Amino acid sequence: MTAPLRVVFDTNVALALEVFADPRLLALRECWDRDELTAIADDQTLAEFDRVLRYPELRLDEAAAAAAGRRYRARCTIISCSSAIESMLPRCRDPDDQKFLQLAQRAGADWLLTRDKALLALRKSVRFRIALPESLPAGRPGALA
Repeated sequence: MTAPLRVVFDTNVALALEVFADPRLLALRECWDRDELTAIADDQTLAEFDRVLRYPELRLDEAAAAAAGRRYRARCTIISCSSAIESMLPRCRDPDDQKFLQLAQRAGADWLLTRDKALLALRKSVRFRIALPESLPAGRPGALA
């Protein structure tokens, strides 16, 4: 059996999976459920996830937001934030997204899955792959490898 892929989800992808059960991400969800990928998070990305869960537009009450945060944490491998300088990372146009690049590099991630255009624009500038979460074809769990 091959080792699970190490994947970082940006906040919108995490929400699409955990809160909205986005049907376009069914293949990705199934891979995650079968432990074919390991979702990596850290304190910074989890803090953003928790903050976004409480946006009024999501219409989640406090109990639902807290439950979503707990579910996501339970499914992720959480690594510590490092004060080490992130070598050779490009600067993202949106400074709030830099944390996902840093996490992916620090974690030795295979993939950063995002729908964010500023992050997708950097896909040729990093060692890990950056892609749309929908890029996993249905029925092909190893297709991200």
